[in-house]
Amino acid sequence: MGKPFKSCCYMITRKCNIHCKFCKLVNNICVDPPFNKIMGAIDIINKLSDFIIISGGEALLYDRIYDVISYLSALKSNFTIISNGRLLTENNVKKLNDNGLKNISMSIDSYKSLQLDKFMMLKDTFDDVSACIMYDKNIVGKLYGIVKNLSDIGVWSIIQIYNFKKSDNRQHLFFNDKDKNYAIEIEDRPNLVNDINNLIYDFDNLLIHNSKEYIKNIPNHINMNWHCGNPYRLVVDNNLDVLACEDLSLLDQLNVFDLYKLFLENKLYKFVSLCNKSTSICSGCYMSCAYESESLTSSEISHSKKGELF
Repeated sequence: MGKPFKSCCYMITRKCNIHCKFCKLVNNICVDPPFNKIMGAIDIINKLSDFIIISGGEALLYDRIYDVISYLSALKSNFTIISNGRLLTENNVKKLNDNGLKNISMSIDSYKSLQLDKFMMLKDTFDDVSACIMYDKNIVGKLYGIVKNLSDIGVWSIIQIYNFKKSDNRQHLFFNDKDKNYAIEIEDRPNLVNDINNLIYDFDNLLIHNSKEYIKNIPNHINMNWHCGNPYRLVVDNNLDVLACEDLSLLDQLNVFDLYKLFLENKLYKFVSLCNKSTSICSGCYMSCAYESESLTSSEISHSKKGELF
């Protein structure tokens, strides 16, 4: 029996050491389960997903993160970790690598500087390094330069859009609707289009994690209207509940152990039904939900085969 999900985003903790304006995830108090239960959940996630993304909050704030990395390595999982970089000291980077981490992503969420020196340190240690770029108002007009500088040192870019100007009825789990300061405005569109044209023109010479189709559609994302269909990506909260996506919770509580039982009973259609019910209130965020057009984002695009799916 094959694995039903291309990837899993496991938000291992809600703790974080920075407060990005767009994010309200860390404001939700959610206690981490006992370690043995987390290990059991990781066993299941590994059986359900081809690729595991350990995220947060700030993943490095989980008190047994090195044990988690070591266990995933022992399982021979295909996995990575996402960090905001504040705790990526030389000592911590070495410990992560010594415990079996081969791939890492560092977020550029509150853009002030590119920290190329830190990316270069990561490149000296890990096989595969990515930058998660939250494409917001502060980065419009700078995107090509950022991606080019990262590509020149062998770092891949993952581009995601921060814009929630569209109105819908969803209760956002992750994004803070009340603070629109970082949202891309209509007047930013000329610079945005210039960014995208430059990326597309030089696409084959850049290390971009997203597909070319995804990049091309960025200027149109405000007018797009869809909701997720089949959930190719599994999202697990730190309390081990399964979510419809990183931004929506399921309408009926379902944890990862329940999901595995549905999988073994060949009843995943019940999970798909729950997801469709939850995402029907979403008008699209252009981060992870453009699956049906195969314009996948984040870690669904393989580095080894650029632009092709796993």
